[in-house]
Amino acid sequence: MNRLKKHKLSELYEISSGISTKPEQYGVGSPFLSFRTIFNNYFIPEELNEFMNTNETEQETYSVKKGDVFLTRTSETLDELAMSCVALKDYPSATFSGFAKRLRPIQNDIIYDKFMGFFLRSKYFRKIIDNNAIMTLRASFNEKIFSYLNIELPKYKEQVKIGNLLHLLEEKIKLNKKVNIELEKLAKTLYDYWFVQFDFPDENKRPYKSSGGAMVYNEILKREIPVGWRVKELQNIASISNEQIAPFEGVTYRHYSIPAFDEKGTYIIELGDDIHSNKFIIKPFDVLISKLNPRFSRVICADNEDNMLSSTELIVFRCNDEQNQSIVYCIAKSDNFYSYCVKNATGSSGSHNRINSEIMGAYKIPYNHSTYELFKSRISDIIQKRNHIIKENQKLISIRDFLLPMLMNGQISIATTE
Repeated sequence: MNRLKKHKLSELYEISSGISTKPEQYGVGSPFLSFRTIFNNYFIPEELNEFMNTNETEQETYSVKKGDVFLTRTSETLDELAMSCVALKDYPSATFSGFAKRLRPIQNDIIYDKFMGFFLRSKYFRKIIDNNAIMTLRASFNEKIFSYLNIELPKYKEQVKIGNLLHLLEEKIKLNKKVNIELEKLAKTLYDYWFVQFDFPDENKRPYKSSGGAMVYNEILKREIPVGWRVKELQNIASISNEQIAPFEGVTYRHYSIPAFDEKGTYIIELGDDIHSNKFIIKPFDVLISKLNPRFSRVICADNEDNMLSSTELIVFRCNDEQNQSIVYCIAKSDNFYSYCVKNATGSSGSHNRINSEIMGAYKIPYNHSTYELFKSRISDIIQKRNHIIKENQKLISIRDFLLPMLMNGQISIATTE
């Protein structure tokens, strides 16, 4: 078992506040580390894609350098406060948000940056924050709290081994996500090419519309579609299921929800004992679509396992097989479908509008049976590969989350071979 040593956080890092900016500064100038980027990443991305118009003095004062830790300093809830993001390299000319605090290392022989990236996101550190943060109208993290925080760390060499191992897992997860983004772009492009531009392969394997294929104006869709095609509703391709269940105690479920999708890209494993409201029953190959604005782009392909359920904030389309799941997924990821959902969402607040299942199911699409069947066969390999990668990431995240607390508290160690 590894020995842990107690350290005052203020003896390992010096704390600084971020830059105060005006809206007109945003979008041009030098790289900028925003609250959003800090909140959503264990480590700062290789490139910063947000920019702020800053001068050299500001860039020096609010710099972003290797080993720096950035913590969100304010939030509506304690569990989202002091979320960390670590710099693994220098970011020349970059500045960071005034809604964050920077911890700059002053003891580089005690703390290892890759280790701290995981340590500061661990349940152990989250508990420290929960016990010490200030909660008035909003949760707040400040210099006073920082000054009396104590943490327990393994020796530096052990941190290096732990940090490097967990970082390899994280890099594989990130690479998988990048591959899936490209697969989704490919599927979307192919769908648009066939069913928006109508350049699906004709009988001579040439693009239909571009090669002079006959088109006719459709009154329902208010646009031209290929001759012989008709209009179908999404619910005619996959039926909507409202079948609900009260989760059984002692039963383990794959629980699909919007937070789980945002965090893990799929579901979480959860005991029925911990699920306190009715959920939709999910069957293999269902497609789940968020009914909330602006999250209509959250489209989830269900697994082919048992004991699956989902939040009632998702609309369940029953697809029955992987090929039908693929076509429904492509429809739901299309720009036209997203625009339709936004247009037909109702509610008192624009950010919390929602669309009901009947209206979503009534989304109209141009349809030709043989073309759809051909498209399913072409697209299924892409969606199958995407789903496989999601499963792989789920396993990697589970391994990471299983190892993390035991490595952090010294219950297990990483062996080395000479």
